[in-house]
Amino acid sequence: MANPNPGALERSLGPLQAVAMVVGTIIGASIFVQPSEITRQMPSLGGVLFVWLGAGVLTLCGALTCAELASAFPATGGVYVFLQEAWSPALGFL
Repeated sequence: MANPNPGALERSLGPLQAVAMVVGTIIGASIFVQPSEITRQMPSLGGVLFVWLGAGVLTLCGALTCAELASAFPATGGVYVFLQEAWSPALGFL
């Protein structure tokens, strides 16, 4: 089927690919290692919950920042595009 809007971006990821990316990111971030490290450093349950809550807030801030940048620069390339526009293509590549 031809793209009705030739200037629009084409969706190439389906639900299965998106789920696979999320699972890969979670496993890649050592989700099985982090809880034991946090509980080793924070002996109280309240401290552990505070650390997880703080990490969640920071993650939300990062996600919202990426969403704002994506709406400001609607081009394919993700973080490369943001860094290229802010500084230079070389820094975006690095």
